Amino acid sequence: MSFRNFTILFAATLLFAACGSGGDGISRTGTDPVSLDRVITLNDSICGPTRPDFAGAKARMVAEGLTVEEGGRNFSPTSAVSAAVTRTPEGRTFCAVSARFPGNVYTLEQAMTERFGAPRMTDRITPPARVYNLGAKGNLILVIRGTPGRTVTAYDLGYATGI
Repeated sequence: MSFRNFTILFAATLLFAACGSGGDGISRTGTDPVSLDRVITLNDSICGPTRPDFAGAKARMVAEGLTVEEGGRNFSPTSAVSAAVTRTPEGRTFCAVSARFPGNVYTLEQAMTERFGAPRMTDRITPPARVYNLGAKGNLILVIRGTPGRTVTAYDLGYATGI
């Protein structure tokens, strides 16, 4: 493994270790499942209209019911979903909604591709992510934190500056 790859992997580990109490960006506060459609709607309401600097995203999180604040994230008191505005190791501002998909990595990728078309991969954000071009709405970023073969996949869906 090259030093650059090791550095990126180490930075990604630190970034996601800090994402929430559950280590996967989802608090144990709420447990009700959240559909991919709901995560997309939350992202459109919280992150989309607050681009490019995501000012006002925190107020939108609260307005959408993500009222429990913990570790720089806002969580739903009832559902397994959270949102945050963070900085990537590359210095990009990333606004994302985090949830768990009730399926494996491949099923999540297929659902996103059916909805938004084929993504391109980028390493301009750590860890490497899938980018869906939404035209005037910008580039939607999907960071998958699940492992192939698992029945539930943790993921982040959002927008980042400069991507």
